[in-house]
Amino acid sequence: MLTSRGIRPVISRRRSLADLAAAMQQAQPHDADAAGSGAATALARDRWPPALNDALVAFSIDASVLQQPGAQLRFTHQLLQEALAARVLVAASGQTAYSATHFWPQVTWWQRTGWEVVAEIAAESCADTGTALNTFIAWLACAQPEVASQAWRRVGSPGLPAVVTQAITAQWLPRLTDAVAEPVPAARAAIGRALAAFDLDGRPGVGLRADGLPDIDWVPIAGGPFVYQDREKRKLAAFDIARYPVTNRQFDAFIRAGGYADDRWWIDLGERITSPRPPGKTPTHRARR
Repeated sequence: MLTSRGIRPVISRRRSLADLAAAMQQAQPHDADAAGSGAATALARDRWPPALNDALVAFSIDASVLQQPGAQLRFTHQLLQEALAARVLVAASGQTAYSATHFWPQVTWWQRTGWEVVAEIAAESCADTGTALNTFIAWLACAQPEVASQAWRRVGSPGLPAVVTQAITAQWLPRLTDAVAEPVPAARAAIGRALAAFDLDGRPGVGLRADGLPDIDWVPIAGGPFVYQDREKRKLAAFDIARYPVTNRQFDAFIRAGGYADDRWWIDLGERITSPRPPGKTPTHRARR
């Protein structure tokens, strides 16, 4: 049994190992082929945390927690590294002065940094405590809403307080369509995926109506003559076209309603499809006459 004298050294060792794990997560792989793939899994001695002394290293190696091949130090299992680093994220989320931008810098917040899997583990570690989980998701969403949505879904997408969802919406929804505030398309795409996962994209035309049918924002297109290929003149009847491509949520409503088995939606089409196909890269636009 652990005595009161032994508690503080154990806590101190655990914190030092967590600092080491965080330093590895923060570092980039030295292998050129692994660049951009996430966190480093080994750390040279000159980058060890100050609290990691030789005695603790020797103890951790004997306990099969660490390995020291050559001049580098690594955990025996990467999952152990990630689990310890998750403690750092959870602890940071409870400190109002410690922003998640430390882990996802503002200038490249939408890019992978190596902390993504750790964030999911961190969410799992506090999933049994609603307040801690809400705090963590809100803290994370301020810097990286997509990773926050992934961590939230990892623990079963529990209900979030209105104050959390309102803050996420207020911060990120305006930036979804503002190319000045968010000039990088990849960043806006990440925002869109995050808001969709949280079900917070309330723009007309991208979700469902109150009756569960797709909410289509139709744009009228005037008919009339136009010049086709090789200067051929043709006449086009007036029609409406959806402002946005079909969203996953809207298409899922079609699937759940049995759209593939409903003959009404396949009249005069050249091909009858009986089940969903794997998603492609080209969006499908809808039009109606």
